[in-house]
Amino acid sequence: MPGLRAPCDYSKEPPRRPILLINSKEPFNAEPPRSALISSYVTPVDFFYKRNHGPVPIVDDIESYRVCLGGLVEKPIELSMADIKKLPKYNVTATLQCAGNRRTAMSKVRAVKGVGWDISAIGNAIWGGAKLADVLELVGIPKLTKTTPLGGKHVEFVSVDMCKE
Repeated sequence: MPGLRAPCDYSKEPPRRPILLINSKEPFNAEPPRSALISSYVTPVDFFYKRNHGPVPIVDDIESYRVCLGGLVEKPIELSMADIKKLPKYNVTATLQCAGNRRTAMSKVRAVKGVGWDISAIGNAIWGGAKLADVLELVGIPKLTKTTPLGGKHVEFVSVDMCKE
């Protein structure tokens, strides 16, 4: 993928706040202390929990990065970030929570497989950008449709992320 690559190891991971409680170093999984979650309704970016399955991909050049849309669509296309930014921007305030939140407490009752999270793998954020429905319209998929004109029923997201799993 032009402009983007996945590192082959963890040596190029981005810096993280030392206040985060590390649950796994490779892949990096960490959560803020409980007190950070009550400092504001919107979780500060530096205190948002980090959930990774592999090394964080590196964006070499955001201008050359492309999102490819294909499959059972009428008009396969590649979109640049500039193309996506031309679409209407929407902001949504939402809570994101890792499915393993409180896994450490659950494991005291019965063994649960996975990263041992405490209670802070949760955060509120204001997410902004184009709606997926607007992007899909560019490839000929009308809004509020259950099946594409060519028979597609699902959207599959593929990334350059690499992980051992």
